[in-house]
Amino acid sequence: MYERDLQDLVRGLRSDAAKKNEAKFIAEVVDEIRKEISSKDMDIKGGAVCKLTYLDMLGYDMSWASFHVVEVMSSPYLHLKTGGYLAAAQSFDENTDVLMLTTNLLKKDMASGSHPEISAALNCLAHILTPELARDLALDIVPMLNHSRPLIRKRAILVLYKMMLLDSDALDRGFGKLREKLEDPDVVKYIALLALVRIVPSHPYLVAEHQRLILASVNDSDMSIRMRALDLLSAMVNRQTLQHVVQHLLSHLSPGSSSGTGQSATQALSQAISGVAAPAMPLNLSTPYRLDVSRRVLDMCSRDLYDNVEDFEWYLTVLVDLSYVARVPIGEEIRDQLLDVVARVRSVRPFAVRLMAKLLDEEAPGADSDCCVEVYWAAAFICGEHWSDLSNPLKTAMKLLGEESTRLPPTILAVYMSSAMKIIGHWASGVALEWDDIHLASVQQNVDEVILRVSRFVASPYIEVQERAATFGQLLRFLKADLATYGQAQVPTADSDGPIFPKSLQLIHPLSSTFELNAVAPEAQDKVRLPEGLDLDMDLVPVTIRAPPELTGNAPPKPKRRRKKDLSNHVSGNAEQPAESSILSQGGLPNTQVSGPDDLESIPIVALEGLLLGPGLAEPQSSSRSAARPTVITQGEMPDEPPLQAQIGQPPIALSSETIQSPRAIAVVRTKKSAKGKHRKTAGQDAR
Repeated sequence: MYERDLQDLVRGLRSDAAKKNEAKFIAEVVDEIRKEISSKDMDIKGGAVCKLTYLDMLGYDMSWASFHVVEVMSSPYLHLKTGGYLAAAQSFDENTDVLMLTTNLLKKDMASGSHPEISAALNCLAHILTPELARDLALDIVPMLNHSRPLIRKRAILVLYKMMLLDSDALDRGFGKLREKLEDPDVVKYIALLALVRIVPSHPYLVAEHQRLILASVNDSDMSIRMRALDLLSAMVNRQTLQHVVQHLLSHLSPGSSSGTGQSATQALSQAISGVAAPAMPLNLSTPYRLDVSRRVLDMCSRDLYDNVEDFEWYLTVLVDLSYVARVPIGEEIRDQLLDVVARVRSVRPFAVRLMAKLLDEEAPGADSDCCVEVYWAAAFICGEHWSDLSNPLKTAMKLLGEESTRLPPTILAVYMSSAMKIIGHWASGVALEWDDIHLASVQQNVDEVILRVSRFVASPYIEVQERAATFGQLLRFLKADLATYGQAQVPTADSDGPIFPKSLQLIHPLSSTFELNAVAPEAQDKVRLPEGLDLDMDLVPVTIRAPPELTGNAPPKPKRRRKKDLSNHVSGNAEQPAESSILSQGGLPNTQVSGPDDLESIPIVALEGLLLGPGLAEPQSSSRSAARPTVITQGEMPDEPPLQAQIGQPPIALSSETIQSPRAIAVVRTKKSAKGKHRKTAGQDAR
């Protein structure tokens, strides 16, 4: 009997005959397989199992042959055994009734000295694993983590990970061995880290014990190992470990960090085999990787509204350090974190102001710098908003208005102007409280210096910076003029009613100190009660334009369709009807109702023989009309200026409602629709 092998099966499925009637072809093939799989010849049985496996991949059921699959799995020949294990991994599930027959077979093959057999058994076990198999085979998998071949160790780790998910006893037995694989010099470290990533949501305390090994993996030369280590750190961080983990990641991003080597995984494996040590090279961290690490640092600290942060002064320092070492475009996120922490945590504001003032004292970077320049936005805003905590406000304001600040982007310069004005207002108010006439000269000198510095920004090409600088400059000039007037006038005594200092010193400060800026929760507005009598759905301005009656449903009933031509309704182009004239004199046209889109007979044909024009655009009138005496409109609003002349050289024409002539009536002509689509003719044309 001719036996169809797997290649013949694939070729037959692709033939034209099989495409025309695939169900018939598959039925014939399955009948052949049923006969072959019952054969005593293991080669024939193995070939039948291979064909069934292919059909199972196409969606055809092979669960009826599960016992024969186990028979092929137990074959002593490797090519048949691997085919049987593949069929089991493809078709077996937790409801397969012959799974209990595979326990001893798997134990025997995993204890074999042939690593291909061990690999085939481990691959199959990872797919068909059940809680019962995990309980029975856990003790056989744990010793395989120390196998001499890295490939076997890697597959054993994957199987052990799945066992830990199904059996808690397997977790207790194998976790110690799994931890040791973190120090495996081969690529098995990645598999161990991947298993720990899956375990940490349910057993975080077990993973936290190996923090040192995980942190060391961050400096590995293999990018995949570093990424898995970062996943672990992000998942296991808590209040006790946050500071240590973040400091390690910051040093990892630092340009001077030389931990790790620049070897790839293949190079490291070749080095382990040959025993020849390669020279160590510093890690070359790519921009996407640096951005990922930086965002993980922000996420670890800000998670659950900074639940893991115990020392906010430390966190503000971390944000400033991150802006230096990140060297990626993450400045906006750091800026938002700085503002959010300072707004939420009132006790940290004095430290934040001192830290930001120290940051502003340094030389400002350029707009194209790899430093996160947006941090200077936050520094200026914090110093300007919380000016009372500045130790030397005048120095900070002068730094904001320094010449090196012009290198910053315009969005930051605009904040610099606002913050400098707030700080100068605070400084001037403090001078007023401790006023002494001997301070007049120094105050005038400082004001002149501030005016000089602000004048640099008035000519800025950016409109926001220019506007704020101009406003600030005008306030300073007023202050300067008032100081000069105060110096020339007689100083009032302490008994007088007037102030004993220039009034303008208190001019700028109230502009920014009336209300305190506090954090507002996103849902706070919803909790505010509406005042009584306030209707948010009512229109502020009443709507006077009404919708057409067709849209509101108030349209008049549909008129009946006219079937006979009524010549009495036809109006010639030169005729003037009294009724029509009276309607037009009231400023409207005859009301013609359109009954519907399908009633074409009811649609009037309108011939516009004259235009309704305004007084200034009216058609040329006869000499008698143009010679009418001018009158003045006595009702309505008139402009203050005289109206424009209609023609150059002519005086303006004063109009009165009594002398305005009504325009000629628009002749409305109705015609009957042609029965056979012929051209319509008006009544006037028929007359001609």
